[in-house]
Amino acid sequence: MLLANEQARAILSKHLPGLLDAPQLSLVLSAVEGMAMGFTLEQVAGMAPGVFTAEVMQAIAEDLVQLSPVAASDLPEPPKLSLWQRLLARLASWRARRSSQ
Repeated sequence: MLLANEQARAILSKHLPGLLDAPQLSLVLSAVEGMAMGFTLEQVAGMAPGVFTAEVMQAIAEDLVQLSPVAASDLPEPPKLSLWQRLLARLASWRARRSSQ
């Protein structure tokens, strides 16, 4: 849900310049109608551990903590994922957990 929040998007842009403008992200977002919004930051980081280093993740986390909390009722409805999208999300989560060990 970070991509749905403008302040969070600014934090990601600050620590990962060009990430939100990357054609790969645009392609993923348009191709699967926002599936990337269903991934946690850790899941995305597991797909690109060379980009999302421990230092970058720590800096992002420190900035995100400063954001005002959002009420659950203000969050968009999570996307409905197909079986393949759920499997991809589980694989990304597994890779993120494995790379953090």
